[in-house]
Amino acid sequence: MNLDSNEGPNKNILGSKGAYSIREYFINKRNSCTLNYLYLKGCSLANEGVIILSEGLRCNQSLIGLNLRGNLFNKKGLIYLIKRAPRSLKELDISDNEIKDKGIIAFSEILFNHNNINFNSDSEDEIVRENSP
Repeated sequence: MNLDSNEGPNKNILGSKGAYSIREYFINKRNSCTLNYLYLKGCSLANEGVIILSEGLRCNQSLIGLNLRGNLFNKKGLIYLIKRAPRSLKELDISDNEIKDKGIIAFSEILFNHNNINFNSDSEDEIVRENSP
């Protein structure tokens, strides 16, 4: 599902209210919803929206890819997201947010314990773990 924000007059700014609607959809469709990719680039979610969205994502066990690029959240939102991300998640784009390198380092243990996740951040380094022991 692509809900990316478009530049210009039709810009999609979901914010926390939109995140709440997505959360409710996932909760209501718990095991009957199959959504593999969710693109929410530039939707102004901020920490509050990412936290709300994360509560619903844990109900979707088919999600493989999540794009949250440019949503103005920091390490608080990242922690909440990573701790509640479904085990099926393999691709996560959090670039162009307010997550600093120290935040990435502080939560790398959480990321490495999450099976087979490819993690793209604002830094030049990419943290990748695939089929590692």
